[in-house]
Amino acid sequence: MDSFLQEHLEDYLDGRLNEQDLAEFERRLTGDSETVAQLALFQETSDLFNAFRVDPSEDVEPAPGFYYRVKERIDAERGESFWSFLSQPVMVRRFAFAAMMWMAVLGSVAAFHDDTTSQSVELADSILKQEPPQQYDVRMGYNLAANRDSMLTVLASAQ
Repeated sequence: MDSFLQEHLEDYLDGRLNEQDLAEFERRLTGDSETVAQLALFQETSDLFNAFRVDPSEDVEPAPGFYYRVKERIDAERGESFWSFLSQPVMVRRFAFAAMMWMAVLGSVAAFHDDTTSQSVELADSILKQEPPQQYDVRMGYNLAANRDSMLTVLASAQ
């Protein structure tokens, strides 16, 4: 569908095109059967929407209790969410208690589990207190990143 047809489509469907634009619109439709088929679908949809239009002079009011009945139906169909039980105060307290217990267990495991070997502790102490043994190539200089890499290499190789 070309841009002219797209720009004037709504006006054409509502019958608001002036004579010149209407003639141009229909002229462009004559050579394109695919656009004519699309236009027919658009016209059908537009007619369906027009069927729902209410005359503004008519006073249309819903029946008494309409909004209440609609709300009741929505609530009945919606039901309760599967996750709504999690927001109940009892469940919140249970989850908080379970989280604190897990933190206590993990904290005690971390506090009482020491996997450092005496050899690595001795090596770290010797590096920090005096020059390391010659078997380890530790280069200390002004570059802190290089110092850190060198120390990590020594510690990793001692394991």
